[in-house]
Amino acid sequence: MTRPTVSLIVPTFNRAKYLATAIESLVAQTYKFDELLIVDDGSTDNTPQIVAGLPGNPKYFRKENGGRAAAINLGVRHAKGDLIWIFDDDDVALPDALATLIAPFLAGNVDFVYSPWYLCNELPDGSLEVAGTSEVQTASGKAFFHEMLYRCFTQGNAMLIARRCYDEVGPMREDLIRSQDHEFMLRLGRRFDAVPVPVPTFYWRRHQGPRGAGNGNMFAAAKLNRNWHIYRQMIFVDVHRDLPVQEYLPVYRQAEFPGNLREARITRAVVMSCHGLWHLAIPEIVEVAETMPGTPLTPRERSELRHLSTLLTSDSLIDLAAAPEQARRIVKLGSTEIGRVFVDHIVRAAYWHFRKQWQDQERSGALEVLRALFSGLGIAPVARATFGHLLGRNVAV
Repeated sequence: MTRPTVSLIVPTFNRAKYLATAIESLVAQTYKFDELLIVDDGSTDNTPQIVAGLPGNPKYFRKENGGRAAAINLGVRHAKGDLIWIFDDDDVALPDALATLIAPFLAGNVDFVYSPWYLCNELPDGSLEVAGTSEVQTASGKAFFHEMLYRCFTQGNAMLIARRCYDEVGPMREDLIRSQDHEFMLRLGRRFDAVPVPVPTFYWRRHQGPRGAGNGNMFAAAKLNRNWHIYRQMIFVDVHRDLPVQEYLPVYRQAEFPGNLREARITRAVVMSCHGLWHLAIPEIVEVAETMPGTPLTPRERSELRHLSTLLTSDSLIDLAAAPEQARRIVKLGSTEIGRVFVDHIVRAAYWHFRKQWQDQERSGALEVLRALFSGLGIAPVARATFGHLLGRNVAV
């Protein structure tokens, strides 16, 4: 087959300290790219001088500050390659990263590929210490979209995407300061098929520098997770409004719709819970329970509700405190199976986060999760569900 051409886009903003290392790792790839585009999003440091001395013959674009998404969109507009790889200015690519990502494209007709990565701490001398590996994901085809509804499990650095996909799904949303990748991946995965590769392709640098766009929209690394959470909520309010309920089901289950409407609605409620949108999740669960009060949960519905135990984040649990009236509507469903199971899994998730944060000496975060849980659900339901969890079974709420 004809060798596909590759455009490599590096958006940057005030990262002169890291940019050269990132570019050097890309130039050293065993599989060579065809063009390198550096998009400077209005840096106020010495980025232009750094770029002037970089290898790889980069095409340099400088624009007024508008955020990472705007920089990526400009790069994509100017890119000429069949395949596009977006790479962050503060990370480091493994030498065979591009060879790993492009291999499925060389073997057949592929839309996009994604990989895991190494999690690294930045040491005082600027070097990187590998602290672990991101979770290896296996969601392929349209299953990528279904899993992406619950959480964002990959990132732009880890993806090689056919240019035709960008042309169809459109640009990244420039109004999002964070979570632009998640929103774009939802659109991408809904229309195209994913191919996962199990091999890490880059070192993800964890450091304390500010993130986000300029013009007053920067925020400290310490608030990174909370900001991601807030912007994901903006995204999923739109998803709740626009995505047909049957598309919350895995593709192989959609052919049975509307026979599995209740399963689809439970899935939608779980997805919204995962993002702390309790004002959308809880009314759905209440309505489902009231519509079919005596119908037992199916194994698939139970499996779906079990996602709450494993995928609820501490930020989502903390948001319970902001929706106590909604949460207590669930408590009143204690006579129904769905109400009992829903509360039980929320409490299981909270117990896990509390225990982990306490063990990690993050005592204030642990107590905040606990306060939100009791504030949202009340003392008695939490105590009963916790007792049932410790006994390894569900009890009546």
